[in-house]
Amino acid sequence: VNGGSISCINSTNSTLSLATSHASNVPYFSFQRTATGASGDDLGIMSFVGDDDGGGFHTYGRILGEIATADAGAETGKLSLQVAEYDGTVTTGLQLEGQDQDGEVDVTIGAGAASTTTIAGDLQVSGGDILGPTDGDLNIKSDGGIFLTLDTDDDESNQYFTIDDSAGSNSMVFDPGRGALSIE
Repeated sequence: VNGGSISCINSTNSTLSLATSHASNVPYFSFQRTATGASGDDLGIMSFVGDDDGGGFHTYGRILGEIATADAGAETGKLSLQVAEYDGTVTTGLQLEGQDQDGEVDVTIGAGAASTTTIAGDLQVSGGDILGPTDGDLNIKSDGGIFLTLDTDDDESNQYFTIDDSAGSNSMVFDPGRGALSIE
């Protein structure tokens, strides 16, 4: 279809399927904008629309692809996963954006300080910093005790200190080889 739309209205099930039996090629779905691009241009949107309980149509989810930077030789893209929040406003909850260095893609998770990011496993940080807010405290909270060990070589031989509040008492112990501090 050139310059139009494809609709499939079915009361039971609508499916769009791309399939191939070719051994070395995969199905390919492409959004392509052929006009000269500019930074900030939208390239494609996939919307997930449904009725609310009053019968009104609302966009509940959306995937948005954009040009972040259109400069020839320094092109970067942006991909946003968006959902409807409280009042139906579609808001970005996950954003990936290419940066001005080769191999760098920044990721933003959440939409505001009240958002919660849940990780169902371990968090592995490959960079060197965990940063808190600019003008606030960085808090580590737990429903149970907190046992925090800073280990410089990942084999538990160079532990700097441990904070253990599992028994309801506060204690901080530094590795004797690095200095001593004890708070009971």
